[in-house]
Amino acid sequence: MKYGPVLAFLIASSLVACSQQKIAITSSSTPTQVLAISTLQPIIIPTPSSTSTTRSSTPIPLNGTIVFTSTGRIYNGISLLNLQDGNIQSVTGMGSDSISWSPDSDWIAFNGGIPPAQNGGIASHLLDLFIIKSNGSEYKRLTQSSQGKGDVNWSSDGKFLVYKYDNHIQPSNLAVFDLGKETTYLLTATNGYESYPAWSPDGKQIVYLYTQDHDHFSELWLMDADGSNPKRVLDFKIAFSRIDWSPDGQWIAFISAKNSLGCGDVHRVRPDGTELTQLTNLPGCALNVIWSPDGKHLAYIEQKDYFNNFKEWQSQISIIDILGKIKIVVTLEETRQINDIDWQLVASP
Repeated sequence: MKYGPVLAFLIASSLVACSQQKIAITSSSTPTQVLAISTLQPIIIPTPSSTSTTRSSTPIPLNGTIVFTSTGRIYNGISLLNLQDGNIQSVTGMGSDSISWSPDSDWIAFNGGIPPAQNGGIASHLLDLFIIKSNGSEYKRLTQSSQGKGDVNWSSDGKFLVYKYDNHIQPSNLAVFDLGKETTYLLTATNGYESYPAWSPDGKQIVYLYTQDHDHFSELWLMDADGSNPKRVLDFKIAFSRIDWSPDGQWIAFISAKNSLGCGDVHRVRPDGTELTQLTNLPGCALNVIWSPDGKHLAYIEQKDYFNNFKEWQSQISIIDILGKIKIVVTLEETRQINDIDWQLVASP
């Protein structure tokens, strides 16, 4: 089903250029221990200047489609937003808080619970992994266990999914699902909390968030694709929120943790921890940042304020260019909460 254009584009003064490669991964079932690194120095970064907002009569040209999962009266579940014409197409009404698009754009990976009608009348509270065709015509359940799954990320050769698993007893760890062999490999087994993994474009490394005490912030870590050689990238408070590599592998985008709500501003940093740059200075909060397929823009979920009397944030999708000069706000009609987003170059199916 398609809906009419619902985009409101706002341009403001306030942010990376790139290409894509194939990946290779060596799967391993051997757990690795995350060790503390104390040699990094605190970093002081400049704050972007405040922005003045003006309305544009013509949309900024953007390419591709954003898949998003949301909660609202109209858009509930997983939907596709065509950035060329503003049309929104529903994929499935299954709820999810984590999504990732396959490199060929044919499939969307997500976590979700089984509806009671498909689960013997019993509601599932532990989320499993699924993949669904982008046009909603077919879906597959990949996992079925007592461990919750989330923070899913598709490898750029389309063969693997890396994700967070949580049995609600031990801290969360990371694992890889081999789509060809339908086998899960353990990447980490530590006393801390790992989350939001993301593959590098060449497939050699995985960036992720790690914390020892699961407070309101985490740290940015990097390991090899088989789970070996974990190391901290920088000493900086980071929100529990999606992180992403630039398509050329030269930058990692993340959200700072600037308050107790666990969200903040958009930043980018080199994989070696250098050139840390703050890209936004928001009055509200940003979550779940992603790069555009061409590396020229970053999209993120912006939390504005409480929706009427409900104790939930009202969300919008915001897009910034890599120089920090243009901000585009995508307002979704009748949508209260956007949970996650991903971006591919193709038009909606």
